[in-house]
Amino acid sequence: MSIKYSILIAHYNSVSTLSYCLNSALNQEFDRKDYEIVVYDDASSEDISIIDELKNPRIKLYSGDVNNGVGFAKRYLVEVSIGKYFLFLDADDYLDLNALSIFDQIIDNSDCSFYYADSRLLSNDGNVVLRAKGRSFEYTGSMLSYFYKYPIFHPVLFSRNHYYLTNGIDTRMKVAEDIDLFLKMEEVGKGLFVDKVLYNYRKSDISLSQVKKLDKKIRCILFQFISGISASERRSIDFERLVDETANEIIRLQKKDLIKGSLLFRIKFIIKQILDLIFRL
Repeated sequence: MSIKYSILIAHYNSVSTLSYCLNSALNQEFDRKDYEIVVYDDASSEDISIIDELKNPRIKLYSGDVNNGVGFAKRYLVEVSIGKYFLFLDADDYLDLNALSIFDQIIDNSDCSFYYADSRLLSNDGNVVLRAKGRSFEYTGSMLSYFYKYPIFHPVLFSRNHYYLTNGIDTRMKVAEDIDLFLKMEEVGKGLFVDKVLYNYRKSDISLSQVKKLDKKIRCILFQFISGISASERRSIDFERLVDETANEIIRLQKKDLIKGSLLFRIKFIIKQILDLIFRL
């Protein structure tokens, strides 16, 4: 059976928000025969019987025996789903009910590798904190060189045909797997920005300690860096020149006393300089 869209949900211990997430997928204002919902539970310690309670044949559930991380979970979801296009929906977030219909108005008249829109950032109690504003950008360089000024937020709809031109999601990525995939997808096609709010993103780390928050942020930045280095290898960027120019840039900034702030900020600042250089070479 031909399916146009797959909504893919990688779940791990987010039962309290999973029902809302699933209902936003189930109740899309779109032909129900033309999209599927696929959930992969990454060995949660919580009871996920809520999926059975919804009793909907359009939800396909797969479960892992051990926790392999988000990179593995998302790659698995792509492999078992069949939609011509797919998007990832985090288990603690939810879609606007017109998300698929808005994307559907766009994609038939274009041949892009991915399509992305805006989202709302929500507090833990569901109140809107801000609109996470994405941007369209020119493909004269790379999206990552624009990433801090022109970010890409959820939702992102990927073309399966273009995805298969890449080596897919890296199962080693524990965070920042989305950035790694964006970089791969821009190597095989263009992205198209849809200026609509279609996704609702919950701040999910409120209960974490300050130490764990810092650890999570540092790991995310370092995985972004790994994604950039991997992309530079695929694009045959001159590593010797990259190292020389990066070192010279960091020394110049240090001499001008421009590398200031917290440890996290300094790490992020230096890595951003490296990534900017990677995609200017």
